[in-house]
Amino acid sequence: MTKQVTEILEKRLSGQKLTEREAVTLIRASDISPFDEKIISAASQLERPRKNEVFVLPPLYISSSCVNACTYCNFHGKGKSLSLNEFEDEFRWLVDSGHRSIELVFGQDPKMFVPETNFDGKDQRYDVTKVAEYFQKAKQILDQNGGGMLTVNAPAVDELSYNKLKNAGLDVMLLWQETFNPMRYKKLHPGNTPKSFQDYRLNVYDRARNAGMEHIAGTFLKGLYDWRVEEQMLCHLDRDLYERQGRGFSMIGTPRIKNFEKYHVSDEDYILNIALDLLIYSGPLWLQTRESWELNSKIYDQFGGGFIQTIDTSTAPGGYAKLGKGKAQFPVHPYQRNVIEKSLMQKGINTVYSWNVQDLSSIQRV
Repeated sequence: MTKQVTEILEKRLSGQKLTEREAVTLIRASDISPFDEKIISAASQLERPRKNEVFVLPPLYISSSCVNACTYCNFHGKGKSLSLNEFEDEFRWLVDSGHRSIELVFGQDPKMFVPETNFDGKDQRYDVTKVAEYFQKAKQILDQNGGGMLTVNAPAVDELSYNKLKNAGLDVMLLWQETFNPMRYKKLHPGNTPKSFQDYRLNVYDRARNAGMEHIAGTFLKGLYDWRVEEQMLCHLDRDLYERQGRGFSMIGTPRIKNFEKYHVSDEDYILNIALDLLIYSGPLWLQTRESWELNSKIYDQFGGGFIQTIDTSTAPGGYAKLGKGKAQFPVHPYQRNVIEKSLMQKGINTVYSWNVQDLSSIQRV
């Protein structure tokens, strides 16, 4: 197996894309020392576009009201939803702070994602007229300030709804699969809620692509199940999208939930998973403030730049312009922008706050 792993790593370092079989071989080898060290070393040597830059992407939470019942999330039942005017205050705060690429985050708020009268969990259809108003306002503000990029992290919807949001200003559709394991998924998403229908969620990327979305982002939530098994499934999904539609994921998330039941992912395994992601996927990785700066700093020391990074962060509606915060979805580490910028600069990496879909396309690899 040593020769096989070495050949696969040499192929990737030569600039060639790995097949799914080769990627799965690396994932399985990562559980055998010293292959994990070889994998991390290869990822450290891998050339990536714009490796001396980090692209900053903050989340803006619009609604924490959610009808789903995910056992690992703080959003349940009634929550806070920003009015369009409150949203504008939040969005302008981020724009005035220099951000031009912003993620809009929604819970499954039935007043925003209005289900059809004859709702079918296996074929969910929504009226997203109100959601589109937030994108229209955001795009208007961005256009007034030189343009930018809008990403959505929201419930899975139908093809027509994605098309409406795209026409309203959406650039990147992002959706985390949480876990691919059907039994775990059912346990973690109890009841008969929209999110409890896993097949509908798994097929979301096809609906977004069919609606004309050029860029989609995906991952799993590390810590809900065996991360190596999840990584194999994510790779299969990426390669399947590539084979059928000519493009896989434009962005790979790296969220980790800690100390949740028996599938805890250690810092060492987290960094190993980052290394595998760098070798397997074409799109850049998105590092977040779920992790301490100490850990993210180690990742930059090991692999260089070319990542997307969250710095300014609130995971509650109203968390930026001090409107009266709602409940946070999950805790984050406080990052001081000037401290992070200085740390990155010392590593030879510049922070980029003003970027758009053209920049996202420029950091895609083979």
